[in-house]
Amino acid sequence: MSEHAGLDGTNPDDTSLGLEGDSSRSDNGNRHGSSPITTKYSAISLINHPAVKLHGRGVSTDELVNFMDNMTDRMVHRVKGVGHQQYARQLQAFETYTVDRMVEETLDELADVLAYVNMLTIKFLSAARGIG
Repeated sequence: MSEHAGLDGTNPDDTSLGLEGDSSRSDNGNRHGSSPITTKYSAISLINHPAVKLHGRGVSTDELVNFMDNMTDRMVHRVKGVGHQQYARQLQAFETYTVDRMVEETLDELADVLAYVNMLTIKFLSAARGIG
């Protein structure tokens, strides 16, 4: 494992993607305007994570699980960050939803996820066409 950063991916060595610590974004690295993400779950750290760098050459179970942990940490950061800023000391939005509204909100979020999966699939297949 000496050929790449530690499992947490916090030692990025490839800034060629224009994501230098996410500071190149006009919104300080977070599309929702909270503080910049410069941790093991920042975009540049995830891009440089061993699971990503070693993809196609053998990713260990530990590296895969660590990547998943980092993504989970990113989710928690969002809830503690922008979620906290918007809802601290008051009801979380979902607490006020009726069951019918929760179903609708969930279906909308799932539709968004599926849309992104399809957009990523198009991007991936477009790149694969260029490779193959």
